[in-house]
Amino acid sequence: MGLVGEKGIGIFGRIRPQKGVDLFVDAMIESLPRFPEYTAVIVGKVTPKFEGFVRDQKAKIKAGGLEKRFLWLGEVDFEKLPALYGAMSIVASVSRVEGFGLTCLEAMSSGTPAIASRTGGFELVVRDGIDGVIVDCSNSSQIASAFSRMAGDPLLLQSMSLSSRKRIEESFTIEREALELVRVYNSYSNIKFKY
Repeated sequence: MGLVGEKGIGIFGRIRPQKGVDLFVDAMIESLPRFPEYTAVIVGKVTPKFEGFVRDQKAKIKAGGLEKRFLWLGEVDFEKLPALYGAMSIVASVSRVEGFGLTCLEAMSSGTPAIASRTGGFELVVRDGIDGVIVDCSNSSQIASAFSRMAGDPLLLQSMSLSSRKRIEESFTIEREALELVRVYNSYSNIKFKY
């Protein structure tokens, strides 16, 4: 894949400010020098509107002397994402604004714990300190601190990895979602559905 070290921390999604890519870059500029075994991996499509934003991020990385510690993969085929999530040690889902958001679910289903911002549905998926770490929106220092905590404690990271996969298997399967949907329908209807 082109990782400088043997481990990766990745951010997945369209490359734009809303997704917190700049916060991720700032946090990694602060943290990566202490963790030479890690490479920051940025995965996602860049639209013409945000090409300047990407140039600004790359300029910050260059100013920090860390060009070789960041890997920009661009848009990746959907079929390749599970393996890519699984290749990461940590995934950052640090959006400023998000709906439910799938990146944490996708990462955790591959056994990769997440650093997730306190927005949208991330807190419904990631249990702070168990499956990953929840951070405040727009706070690159908290992202850096969460990464340092996880990367600096291999036993914690391993525990979070195992817990992440188990969390998805127990709480977010298609069968579980179908049962919950039937429960909601039944609560609003005189007709009782079965699953």
